[in-house]
Amino acid sequence: ILLDKLGTVPQDLALRIAAQTCLGLEKAHAGGVLHRDIKPANLILSKRDGGERRVKIVDFGLAKALDDGDAGDKAASLTMTGMLLGSPQYMSPEQARAEKGLDARTDVWSLGMVIYQMLTGRTAFKGVTPIPKLLEAITSQPVAPIRETAPWVDLGVATAVERALEIDPARRHPSIRALREALLPFLPSGVAISE
Repeated sequence: ILLDKLGTVPQDLALRIAAQTCLGLEKAHAGGVLHRDIKPANLILSKRDGGERRVKIVDFGLAKALDDGDAGDKAASLTMTGMLLGSPQYMSPEQARAEKGLDARTDVWSLGMVIYQMLTGRTAFKGVTPIPKLLEAITSQPVAPIRETAPWVDLGVATAVERALEIDPARRHPSIRALREALLPFLPSGVAISE
């Protein structure tokens, strides 16, 4: 809803939302849970007593246990193997390819796309249709540099977000925590969101 109202989100607010989302995902990952459907609709800004806003991550309907070994094989037998799960505009390349063995870097990519959208006002592959062409783009085309669309974004912020959106997971931030740490230098006043 915030993106619908604003189009683009000021860098400071976008990074505060991103950093709080990272903190929530870090807890989920530490608990062995991979979200697999990070998108703006699943990030809710709730109001706390005192007026502070806090990001809540919702809809763990596609969540999966990390490193679940045999449990993963059992879970796969309960769903269609290779079935496309998630929101295509925010799917990581490996998720778009319906690969097995997804890890935390899939959530890094999806959150990277949310940050990209907050900063530029669009997803990196907006307008690419039909879905097979979108999935092909996600798995083969690097995202356009953020500063081409949003030249006001700090170079360091753009670099951190673009690293989250690398096609090859090995070139991405290795964890949600690493993504948060790459963004924190641009948040000298912390991650709190006030009214």
